Amino acid sequence: MVLGIARLTPLGRFRRAYRRLDRPLQEEVDRALRELPNSAALPAGRNLKKVRSRKNTWEIGVNKGVRLTFEVENGTCVLRNVGEHDKVLDDP
Repeated sequence: MVLGIARLTPLGRFRRAYRRLDRPLQEEVDRALRELPNSAALPAGRNLKKVRSRKNTWEIGVNKGVRLTFEVENGTCVLRNVGEHDKVLDDP
């Protein structure tokens, strides 16, 4: 699946959540974000998928317990949230 991502733009919520992660987990998030623009070649474990309950929102797995959510608009990937698997979708 190709999403056409040219640049990443984090929301304040994403930045705050990212800062709360420990350093090894931040490095895993960084690795996932480096892979995201080439969405067609993502490893199977990333589990890129559309969030059903939200229009134009996607999720990608960082590891088994952590995921991040984002939206794609005109080539820009807006990073919404990152954190514990089920709580990430609780953002407004």
